[in-house]
Amino acid sequence: ADEEILGSKYSFLSLADVDGDGDLDLFLGYGEDHSGLEGGTVRYFENQNPAPVTIVGQSSVSVSFNTAVRLDPDLSIDDADNDDIVRATVTISDFSAGNEELDFTPSAGVTGEFEDGVLTITGKATLEEYETILQSVTYEATGNVTAARQSARGGVPAKTVTFSVRDTDFTETVVSVVSIITLDI
Repeated sequence: ADEEILGSKYSFLSLADVDGDGDLDLFLGYGEDHSGLEGGTVRYFENQNPAPVTIVGQSSVSVSFNTAVRLDPDLSIDDADNDDIVRATVTISDFSAGNEELDFTPSAGVTGEFEDGVLTITGKATLEEYETILQSVTYEATGNVTAARQSARGGVPAKTVTFSVRDTDFTETVVSVVSIITLDI
């Protein structure tokens, strides 16, 4: 339920993620005001913005060496209050520098950068525009073919790619994962 938050020039406020859901909650400390009614009390206001949720359509992706593969053309984002999205991150587990890349097709003024196994996509756009952008994310195993084959013979552990988005209310998403199980080198 919406609750009116009233303070005065004698009030003090503090923002913190008290309930651990990724958004900032409010503590409002009332100093003595002219009427003296609120002086010395503290109120807590929980931010109840619903978090956006990424929903993957695939649980595994077959990867061929030096060939970019789209991770999930069916990925969707669900947000109960349909806020615009301001940032997305796509993260590779156990990232191997120089041997793996993530890329995407920029659109709607949204840009991105891939560094240390994390593709960070930023810019304010609609939920639908971010779905299209995240559906375009590709993974590519690159680097030394011989080393990759030797590694594959040694039993490469399954890798995962994690999708995470933040909406304009900056509530952290519930994370969805695409597992890259088959390294078809």
